[in-house]
Amino acid sequence: MSNFAGRTIHGIPRLALRHAENPVLAIGGLVENPQALRPEDLSSLPRHSWLGSVSCLERGPIPDTDWTGMRLSDLIALANPRARARYALVSAGPYGVAVPIDEADEVLICDQLSGHPLDVTEGGPWRLVVPNRRYYTSVKWIDRIELTLDADQESAERIGLARQRAREAKRGA
Repeated sequence: MSNFAGRTIHGIPRLALRHAENPVLAIGGLVENPQALRPEDLSSLPRHSWLGSVSCLERGPIPDTDWTGMRLSDLIALANPRARARYALVSAGPYGVAVPIDEADEVLICDQLSGHPLDVTEGGPWRLVVPNRRYYTSVKWIDRIELTLDADQESAERIGLARQRAREAKRGA
């Protein structure tokens, strides 16, 4: 597991910058064949797009955006999940979102934004896009997918809400 907490450069964690230079997407947990995938390993997977809006705790509604990537279900299939796996924990360091495996066909791991490769400033090399969920579920700088029995390790909502409370407290001070 990598640790994206710590110092940032223009809002981008230093480890995310390093990960973008040498991107590897690990898939593990309740799988038969753990994977360590590079962008070229994913080039043969079917591509899917989603054009839509999401709601951000920090900035309100985000305008329609054109995302392109691979279905989470296609990535999971590469690792041959075990029958008892129920969730895919999609993470960047300590920040993670649990996606029920039975919803993985509707979720994208994106590597393109509006037809161009996803830059690290936009959350690249890979970013989670979950249509019709809050923006904090859009994990930037994904470095791993772990198949689990439960969603106990999900941290995105807790971290997103804590950041929102801190901003509100700062404004009120």
